[in-house]
Amino acid sequence: MHAVAHPLEVIIDGQAVMIPSTTDLESLRVDPDYMGLPAYTPGTRKLITTLIDFVLAHHDAFALGLHRVPHPANRWMPVVLLRWEDHWQRVHIEYPTCATCAWRGPIANPTEPSLYFGLPDERDILRRAGALPRMTCPRCNAELGRHALWVGHP
Repeated sequence: MHAVAHPLEVIIDGQAVMIPSTTDLESLRVDPDYMGLPAYTPGTRKLITTLIDFVLAHHDAFALGLHRVPHPANRWMPVVLLRWEDHWQRVHIEYPTCATCAWRGPIANPTEPSLYFGLPDERDILRRAGALPRMTCPRCNAELGRHALWVGHP
């Protein structure tokens, strides 16, 4: 177990979410334990460390949040957060291909329903996420097939 370096606790969509420091994220890459609970299993390690690498590479806009999954799991559930205007927005990192120019790169999609499972008023929260602006392909400006609140640049 590693020492925790002053995590930030915030309320996002009515749920308490811990935002580990970059030092803690580096530690999580090798040790799943965070504040006494696992943040991933051996089977999800590669997925979570890939998200950690993404967040660390884009730390100016993104954070990795951890919210507690109570009994029976008693573990952390990671969620990628995008700094949007004056709050943190839950997003799913995806790599779609533009149907017009074949650009392929990362986007932050706020409309993935699994981001909101179990939240109070999850349908309303998902509806609000769907009303957020959509970015277009950074290469040709065409509409992407998935909702992109943020788009990586080519």
